[in-house]
Amino acid sequence: MKKETIQDAAGEFVMSRSASYTECFEAGAEWRINSVWHDCQKELPEKEGEWVLLEAEILGRAAYLPLEWENDGKGATKPMKRWAYIGDLLPEAGEAKEGGGE
Repeated sequence: MKKETIQDAAGEFVMSRSASYTECFEAGAEWRINSVWHDCQKELPEKEGEWVLLEAEILGRAAYLPLEWENDGKGATKPMKRWAYIGDLLPEAGEAKEGGGE
C-alpha cells in the first residue's frame, strides 16, 4: 500500500466530519486494517507466486492459512472468505519496497 493512498484517505475522512484526534486515529487504524483484506467471492489475488493469508470457514470456525498463491482457474469455493497479501500485513513492508518511509 502506498503512503499516498493512506494520506488521501485520511484527508477525505477529516474533511467529511469534525472529529477529535482520537477519533481520527481510531478510524485510520481501522481503515488501514480493513483496507488490505479482499472478499474471495469478488476478487482473487492477481500476483502468482505471492504469499497470501487466506481466511476460510472450516467446521464453523475461522481458519487462517498462509499459502503461496497459484490461480487454478476454478475461482473461490464457499468456505473461502477473504484474503490479504502477507506483505501488506507486515509493518513497513510497503515502505521498504518503495525506498523508505518518508
